[in-house]
Amino acid sequence: MYTKLERAFLDILRFELCQIPLPENFSVSNLENLLRLAAQQDLGHLVYDAAVKNSLPDLERIDPFCDDTAMFRYLRQLTELSNLEALFEQEHIPFVPLKGAVMRQWYPEAWMRTCTDIDILIYKEDLDRAVVLMKDRLQYKQENKVGLHDISLYSSDRAVHLELHYSLIEEGRVDDAIVHALDKVWDYITPVTEGSSQSRMSDEMLYFYHIAHMAKHFQKGGNCGIRYLMDLWLLNQHMTYNIEKLEAMLSDAGLLIFARKMSEIANGWFGPELHTTDEQLEQYIIRSALHGSAFSHATYNYSVNSGKKWKVILKRVFPPRTFLTESYPVLKRVKVLLPLFWGVRLFEKVVDPKARKRIYREHRTLQNVNEMDVVNYSQIISKL
Repeated sequence: MYTKLERAFLDILRFELCQIPLPENFSVSNLENLLRLAAQQDLGHLVYDAAVKNSLPDLERIDPFCDDTAMFRYLRQLTELSNLEALFEQEHIPFVPLKGAVMRQWYPEAWMRTCTDIDILIYKEDLDRAVVLMKDRLQYKQENKVGLHDISLYSSDRAVHLELHYSLIEEGRVDDAIVHALDKVWDYITPVTEGSSQSRMSDEMLYFYHIAHMAKHFQKGGNCGIRYLMDLWLLNQHMTYNIEKLEAMLSDAGLLIFARKMSEIANGWFGPELHTTDEQLEQYIIRSALHGSAFSHATYNYSVNSGKKWKVILKRVFPPRTFLTESYPVLKRVKVLLPLFWGVRLFEKVVDPKARKRIYREHRTLQNVNEMDVVNYSQIISKL
């Protein structure tokens, strides 16, 4: 069963997303703890908004910063997306907004759907020209080298981060069947209006991509987060997809069971009556933060290394080539350079204070994982 705090959190999300009034007996013993739980899922702004609208006790003790930040982030990204759309239309560069930029249209208020950054898909052959134009016209700066599927750019004066994708495939992070399906994404994309450079995915591909993205985050000890389940519920409410076509796509990619399970949970949380469909899985999603906690990642690493903690440490120091190709794309072509880049990566981690702290925290967390944690995690994954 949910704790009283978790139940209050879900009641608030239902109020915000579905506009279902809070229960008559609704109460929160500690609004600060509730806000802390919500912040782990990047949903603190919704708790604050609901607290204001319902005049909840202890409201004066809550810093409105989270609410102001969400609105400011939304307005800043909206302005930047408009600038990018105008630039790409003028230069006839076909593009597709992704993720939150698409999902927020179905929220009661668009600012409610927060995004860490802006994601846009373009053709690979347009990538170099698009980057040059963004640097020259919009003063973007390139954060790193071109990766295997995107390039990261940042506008320091406007504090906007953007991922310009030329592929939706993240090799080594998803199964080959998903890679095969996403490799055909442009077959499912059409202009929003005749002659427009802005395009959109078909309803089936948009839904498929959302499920594939959730599954990617869920793999390897991560979590798909409550926000993605809110998105999924809205997709189910607003999309007019061909169910047979969609289920065939999901089945071919090995995602049909995962999609059905996530839809069941979303409907249980945001449907007419709040109810539990899988207590163990739901508690994992609520308690593991937006993209997984340090503990969930440590549990995964412990489980896939036969319960040998020294193996976990060894693999973190000497990860497989597929893991490193995203940071060092040359490894995809020149496999013999793997030992060299093990050394490069290790050096980068050692000289980076934040990385050192993260490694220490991971090691300390790993020591707290036990066999029962692995059993519980294995039971959760077996359902998907």
